[in-house]
Amino acid sequence: MKFSDIFELTITDISSRWLYSLLIIFMLLIGVSSAFIAISQSQGIVSKEEQLFEFLRPNLLIVYPKSPITNSQVNVAKSMKYVSQVYPVINQSIEVEVNAQNYTFYLLGIDNISIITSYTLVAGTTFDYSSLVIPSSASLHLPPGTLVKVYINKDAKYTYISGVISYSHTVFQRIGVSSSTLFPSYNCLFTSLQYAEKLTGDKNYTFLIVLTQSPLYNSNVTNEILSVFPNATIKSLGVSSTAIARQYASFTAYLVSLSIIAILTSIITNGSVTSISFNRRLREIGVLMALGMKRDHIALLYLLESFILGAVGGIAGLVAGYYITENIMLTKTVIYTPVYYPIQLVELVVLSVLASNIGSIYPIFRVFKLTPSEVMR
Repeated sequence: MKFSDIFELTITDISSRWLYSLLIIFMLLIGVSSAFIAISQSQGIVSKEEQLFEFLRPNLLIVYPKSPITNSQVNVAKSMKYVSQVYPVINQSIEVEVNAQNYTFYLLGIDNISIITSYTLVAGTTFDYSSLVIPSSASLHLPPGTLVKVYINKDAKYTYISGVISYSHTVFQRIGVSSSTLFPSYNCLFTSLQYAEKLTGDKNYTFLIVLTQSPLYNSNVTNEILSVFPNATIKSLGVSSTAIARQYASFTAYLVSLSIIAILTSIITNGSVTSISFNRRLREIGVLMALGMKRDHIALLYLLESFILGAVGGIAGLVAGYYITENIMLTKTVIYTPVYYPIQLVELVVLSVLASNIGSIYPIFRVFKLTPSEVMR
């Protein structure tokens, strides 16, 4: 019997048992789409977290001393063996008068704002060493060029807004760095360290941002800093980011486990349905044998049927999984884009075909073990 004849018979068989075929395809669709969603969503979240980790710099330390930091102490920190960069920060609560209304802001003076937060310039420009930059999320919207009156220790000084930025405030909340000192609210005004000194008249600093040469040296630098700033609180972003990495690794494992369960359920259901169908097709198999069809050709018929149903179920699962993935986010705490690779899509279709073929093992085994009495029953 030619392969083309067997293939034609397979198509006829599938169409004549459309309800059975649809059930198999549906179960495979569920399994493949579940795996697709789990993989693409978890990879999207992990990819986003990896981007945040790169920004967070695991070799970054934030030093909160018990008392203001002097310039000489900053120089000592800069001279430490494993320290790469030191950024002193001035942070003060200030009153800003706009249109006869007073608003409370937190002034943050630092020469490199990108070291502690990724930001996007929304309007205007960033620091020009004689102005303030306001976040777009602040309760008060001030466009670039707005003249404002700033009250510090009851002294009024005039300055202007040079830019509006959007920055990653939520990062600090999630890693536990947010405090009354650093980013206590969205109402922050940023400026250069030089202008913050001029505006506040303060030559001492609130806290330090220290970049070590490598995360491996964090503990060494921490010990040195504590010798200069006794009882200081030192936050290491590397430790916190590792904790987040574990959290999302667990999340990924959970999703993948669900997809594996879905695939296994598809295999078991497929095998059960195929076995039931086989018992009902014994008379048909007997007729095929009577017409001269060999046992290995009948086995090939089952394999082809399983292959076609598996391929159709796998492709349908990819389509369903893609649609769901593009329209549903599994978490709102992280803004991410699902990630999937072509090789993974091929692997899922192959997995669907294998799952379908596993279900055909029992019928094929029975075909070679059939006795004349069973066939003629």
